Formats: sequence, C-alpha cells, structure tokens
Amino acid sequence: MTERFELGEGIELREWTSADAEDAFAEIDQNRERLRDWLPWVDLTHSADDVRAFIERCAASDGKERSFGIYVEGVLAGNIGLTLNDDNAGEIGYWITGAFEGRGLVTAAARVMLRFGFEERELRRMELTAAVENERSRAVAVRLGMTEEGVLRRAGRIREDRYVDLVMYSILREEWPGQ
Repeated sequence: MTERFELGEGIELREWTSADAEDAFAEIDQNRERLRDWLPWVDLTHSADDVRAFIERCAASDGKERSFGIYVEGVLAGNIGLTLNDDNAGEIGYWITGAFEGRGLVTAAARVMLRFGFEERELRRMELTAAVENERSRAVAVRLGMTEEGVLRRAGRIREDRYVDLVMYSILREEWPGQ
C-alpha cells in the first residue's frame, strides 16, 4: 500500500508506484529545460520507462529511498524524495513544475519529510543540498530552519559538461521545532 500525507487545501503527497511513471515523465519532459539547470538526472531521463525504473528501485530499497508525488487537487505538481544513508541521516530532494512554482508546496512537502524522517524513521539528521545559484531551493532550506554548513566546490554535475558548487544544509533532530 502506498503511503499518503494530507497537507490540507487539496494538497497531498502520495508515494509513487509504477503506474505513475507516464504522468511523471510527461511533467518532467514538459519542464525539462527549467529542471535540467539544477538536477543531474533530467538529461538521463528519456522515457516513462526511465521513471518507472527509478520508482521500482525506490520500491526495492527497503525504505531507504522514498519518492512521493506532490499533488494539488489530484494534479501532479512535482516530487519530493527522502534518501536514507547508513549513518542514520536522510537527504531531501525535490522538483516542482513551473505551473506550481512559488506557492510554497515544496516547503510544505519538505516539512512533512522532516517530520517523517525524525518521527517515523528516528533519524538524527536531515540534509538538503542546492546549487549556490539555485536561490529558490536555498530559500526552502532557510524556511525549514536548516543550518548552512558550507559549500562543496564543483560537487554537483549538471549536464555532461557543467559542474556547480553545492551548498550543504542540515537540521538535527534536537533543532527541529517538532521535537
């Protein structure tokens, strides 16, 4: 059974299944130019089969990699994921379509992932990385109360020939307001 989180006002997070691959690919493809500036996997995603393979990898990860569609009134607006590492920490990653950008959906979804990570998975730390130039993603981290830890120089490969500096943010369980 897929996990769901209700955020109110017709917004929900629903864990993706293979049946979501076509719709997800359509949104990725439609938003390809704006997403590819920040996300390394966009240029490697050529079909719904590529998305389906990702969803199936998440399903087979024994909960270490989770991927949720962000839906507004049943319309796919984006995605948020949580990847757990072996050090009892998790990393949040996300994307949003242009049509839904600027509505606070990513921040709201990320708060749910923080709560899930700290309360359900009992993680000690949650992380978020964003390109230095990606002001919108960096603002999400600030709104979440995360601490900027530093810059990882040329650590993010975007497209085949572009490397970007990444800013690392984190929040510890004891710093999280939900504690």
